[in-house]
Amino acid sequence: LQYVKLEDEPARFVAIVRDITEQQRHREEIEHLAYFDPLTNLPNRSLIALRLENCLRNCAESGHYGALMLTDLDDFKAINDTLGHRDGDQLLVEISNRFASVLGDRHSISRLGGDEFLVVVTTPHRNYQAALKQAGQIADQLLAAAVLPSHTLGEAPPLSTSLGFVLFNDDSISASELMRMADIAMYDAKKKGKNSVSLFDEIMQKELVEEHQLTADLNIALSAGDEIVPWFQPKVDSTGGFIGFEALARWHHPERGLLGPISFIELAEKKNLIVALSDQILMKTCRQMRSWREQFAMDDWTVSVNISQSQLAMSNFPEKVANALAETGLPASALILEVTESVIAENIDVSIQQMLRLRSMGVRFSLDDFGTGYSSLSYIRQLPIDELKIDRSFVNTLLDDSETRSIVSVILLLAEALNLDVIAEGIEQEVQLQALQELGCSGFQGYFFSRPQPPEIILETLKSYYRRQ
Repeated sequence: LQYVKLEDEPARFVAIVRDITEQQRHREEIEHLAYFDPLTNLPNRSLIALRLENCLRNCAESGHYGALMLTDLDDFKAINDTLGHRDGDQLLVEISNRFASVLGDRHSISRLGGDEFLVVVTTPHRNYQAALKQAGQIADQLLAAAVLPSHTLGEAPPLSTSLGFVLFNDDSISASELMRMADIAMYDAKKKGKNSVSLFDEIMQKELVEEHQLTADLNIALSAGDEIVPWFQPKVDSTGGFIGFEALARWHHPERGLLGPISFIELAEKKNLIVALSDQILMKTCRQMRSWREQFAMDDWTVSVNISQSQLAMSNFPEKVANALAETGLPASALILEVTESVIAENIDVSIQQMLRLRSMGVRFSLDDFGTGYSSLSYIRQLPIDELKIDRSFVNTLLDDSETRSIVSVILLLAEALNLDVIAEGIEQEVQLQALQELGCSGFQGYFFSRPQPPEIILETLKSYYRRQ
């Protein structure tokens, strides 16, 4: 709009008008796409992050408690696999509408992706217990909403959800850390049996701090290279004579002392450190076995090393094994790689290809924990394995359970038919050994013969063993 006054003419305004309706609509659409999930129309990760930051500031100013909730649907993958992604998407829309109805306008919900939802709850309470009660009620309502009958599922059982949450009343903890806490609580809910709620508490906080510290220590240990070492447990034949060893990882922690694998192997897998750890154990095991072979007449003995799914899946794993053998001078025939059924089943085609590459080098394979996982004759016949290990769970119940005795008999018959060696592990009593011998088992391992020992103790054992020969 422009005011114009010309000499000898009346004053006037000159206006230029432009219709920006379409431009405004496009701007709004772009903004909506930037901040809302296109499937459910819920706020997306970016918008919920802004709302969480606002909530944190408001709580810090007012002292009121807020809650961050994380939930995902239990076994949702099965819906996509059986009904298809179209029905899976429709179910997500149904569930999101129910969740939004429970929360109303006072609280915020976001679909983070897949079947995972994040909820920011604001409460009017400065009292922790009152806030906890309200948050707990909302969580229970969300669980109840998830299991309502679904038009998409029809007569199929309804889908449940697991939810974890954490309370806060200031901004001393970052949004990302709160999300991690809620995530830990959610997986705790799943461990309880799903369709349940779990609050991030002091115990989880302590475990979280310990996990952070142990992860840092594990990184240092792997860099140092001398803290994590293999110990060895002998394997024997039916006469009690040694036929080899299994290498088992131990960590000489500078503050916590000697740690067994249960203390750090799962952590290493979770933090993507298992490959580095396993590579060290493999190299040290080959080097130690080569040293013993130079001192003693044990050319027919073998050493077993456990490998993880992450290792087996790596395209360069066969080259790593070849380098370890070449560098240490250990013959490939002296090395057995132990894999579990679950490791192979993760990707059976790739696993078989990798195993065949290693087998062509002369390396052998042992199928660990046999009979406890995905055993099937169809794929057992495909696997390039040389040995079956009867799981300790069968050995523990062998004397008291006729069904276990029958299963072990079948395993031994199967091994004989496929020309495979057999090792029964976890033997702690002489009567267990006798029962296995009666069934025809010829390879054994367990505390009855020896616990895992450090290399220096094994060396003394070998000296004594060969003096008796």
